[in-house]
Order: sequence, then structure tokens, then C-alpha cells
Amino acid sequence: MNTDFLNKAAACQRELFTRQVKPIDCFRLQQAENGGWEAVDRAPFSGQTPRLNKGDSLCLDFGTHWVGYLSFSAQPVGGAADAPAYLRITAGERLCEIGEDPDDYCGCLGKGWLQVSHLHLDELPCTVELPRRHAFRYLKIEVLDTSCQFGVSFSDIACRAVSAFREEDVVPLDADDPFLNKMDEVSLRTLRNCAQDVFEDGPKRDRRLWLGDLRLQALTAYRTYRADALARRCLYLFAGLTREDGGVTACLYTKPTPHADDLRLFDYSLFFVSCLSDYWSGAGRNRKC
Repeated sequence: MNTDFLNKAAACQRELFTRQVKPIDCFRLQQAENGGWEAVDRAPFSGQTPRLNKGDSLCLDFGTHWVGYLSFSAQPVGGAADAPAYLRITAGERLCEIGEDPDDYCGCLGKGWLQVSHLHLDELPCTVELPRRHAFRYLKIEVLDTSCQFGVSFSDIACRAVSAFREEDVVPLDADDPFLNKMDEVSLRTLRNCAQDVFEDGPKRDRRLWLGDLRLQALTAYRTYRADALARRCLYLFAGLTREDGGVTACLYTKPTPHADDLRLFDYSLFFVSCLSDYWSGAGRNRKC
């Protein structure tokens, strides 16, 4: 471990930009004929849900993909809250993620990656911010239980979106082909959502810094957001967390403190050379040592 490099990495750390976003539509989710899921009965979301009783649910569309922290206010409707309200909150990038029953999942990845939260609201009314960061477009709120005396209504539903980059700082493509412009828009949003404390492999699953991803993400960031401080921080982290044999690790984590994974991929180690060369050759706008 090289503490000098790690201190320089810490000095490159920046406060994340935040943006408050709210759902634009509410809809009902139903299974399609092909076995998938579809949103029906779409309507603009007024900001306040109707009364939801035990067994009721509501689906919301935030318009596009965001990474951040969900919050909402809950109020009892119909009578006094004489029991806790038991909720399940499910966030997903695709409709199938909020349509399928999470209890049915039996894949090889850990179930902890599913963006599902079970909440007991012991006191109503209340305001809640979920501590876990979500990567999502769609949100499903299910009332699993209340007492027979009251239902629950939700308002102030929002996401405190976070990123190291701001949308207004991007250099637009402005091509003659609308398809290319749309591809550019989606690509820039993907990069912005992956730009957090470091360049993450993915903001929903994995959430760590990989050398192979860093190379492509940094090159794209130099040409679009004109930003190089995040790439500089990532390079210092890899340099400060080399293996005992001096090799560069394939990936690393930043929480709770920066530490390297024990995985070493020889070709990924070589990517450090090209990443450093790209940075030093002036690809960034404000190149620094």
C-alpha cells in the first residue's frame, strides 16, 4: 500500500452533484401475451397517491434511468394508524424487475443485489429516505399489510439523484442522424450514472472500480464531460493499492475504506499503462500530476 498515492487519490475526491427528480407517470403493470410485462393505464402522476389498502400497489415511472436515494412521505387515510404499515418497495431499470416476485429469484448472483426493501412504518404520518442507493427507472410500492381501520397515501415521492458529472456540462453530439443523437444521449446517461465516487463498473450491481472499464470510461469522459479529476483519482487508487508482488489489481473497492480485490488479470494490469498514457498525453482538459 502506497499512502502517498492514496492521499493524492483522496485529494482528488469531489462532492457529488445532486438533483431532485420526481415520477412523471403512474401506471398499472400487467403480464403481456409474450410472457413479459407491460405498463397499461398510464396517467400523469399528480404527486399524491390514492388510498392504498392491504394488498394494493402502485407503479411509477421516473421517465428515464436515475441513480440515487429514494424518499417519500406517508399518511394514514380513513382512520387512526392503530398498527404499523408494512410495505415493500421495489425499484427496477426494466418493467420485469418490478413485475416478477423477488422471492422466486434463484440465480447465481446474490439475492442482496435485488432492489427490494421491506419497511415497517410504526408511526404515521412520516417521511422516509431509503438508505440504500438505487439504480432504476420504475418504482413499485406495495402495501403488504395495515389494520382494517386505515389505508396509506404517499406523497413527495422523489429521488435524490447523484453523479460526479452534471448533464449541463456535456458536449452534445448534434449529428444529422436522430438515431445517433439518441444513442449518444443514452451513452452519456450511462456514463454519468456510473460516475460516482469512482468510475463504477455498474451503479446497480458490482459498484466497484475495474481497470478495463476505467480505460473506456475515462476516454469517453475526456471527450464529452471534459472531466479528468475522476480518472486521476482512479489511477491514484490503483497505484496506491498494488498487490504484494507489485502487480496492479484488476478491481478495487472504496467502501468502507479503499481496498483492493485479490483478483489479478494480466491483461487488466496492462490497461493501467494505457490508462496512464491516455491521461498524460493530454486527453484530459486539466492534466495534473
